[in-house]
Amino acid sequence: MTRKELNQFVRTCKNVKRGYCCLQDDGLSKYSDGVKVIGTNSGVYGWNWTLYYNALTDTAYIDGYRNF
Repeated sequence: MTRKELNQFVRTCKNVKRGYCCLQDDGLSKYSDGVKVIGTNSGVYGWNWTLYYNALTDTAYIDGYRNF
């Protein structure tokens, strides 16, 4: 998934949370009900992130520790 696709998806969500372990900060995991992995991106220099979506709360979680 590209950053452009990420931005397009995030614009459709009611809530957006960013940061390292942002799912865990809300008491969720990638195995929780309603949470789906939408896309990922990784690179040689650590530009890694994963986009999760919780349909129950219409929240996008961008889990990463660098620029996304």
